[in-house]
Order: sequence, then structure tokens, then C-alpha cells
Amino acid sequence: MRLHFMKKLNFKTPVIVDLGSGADRDVGSVGEALDILSADWPPEKRGAAHAEAVRACRAALAGELAPEKARDAFSGAAWEAEFFVSDLRRLSDEAA
Repeated sequence: MRLHFMKKLNFKTPVIVDLGSGADRDVGSVGEALDILSADWPPEKRGAAHAEAVRACRAALAGELAPEKARDAFSGAAWEAEFFVSDLRRLSDEAA
């Protein structure tokens, strides 16, 4: 179930993830990150970093945390779940 958060709170730089579909996704806001964490993140990949990212995104949407702190937490969750895609990989794939 997708939540579609009203507040976006854009990141300065998107986080690029691949949730296993083989297609990169640019995540550009706190709301989008929380939507993905809540609706698209596989249960078996929901570790400690995922829980922290959910808390950080909710805090940012409540005005209690800077959006870039939520971005950092989301990046950490993506890294832990092996969903993080570096910009270098993305650029080299596009060049091929």
C-alpha cells in the first residue's frame, strides 16, 4: 500500500537505488523515501538501518530533523540492504 506523502522536502542530491528490479530509481525527497521504505522495501531487507531511516524520514516530515539527515539515513538503509547504486555505476551503465 503506497502512502503518497503530501510533504516532499526535496533532497539536494537524489539517492539512487535499485530495489531488485534492475532499474535504478532516483529518490529525490523525504516523502518519496518514506513511501519506498513503507511500501516497496522487502520485509526480509528491513534491518536496523531501515528502522532508523523510517524514524528519520518521519522526524523530517514533522519538522524535527533536517531533510539531509533523513537522506543520510535512507542512504544507509539502502547500503545495508544492498540497494544503493553509486553515481559512478549509473554513469558507466548509461555510457555502455
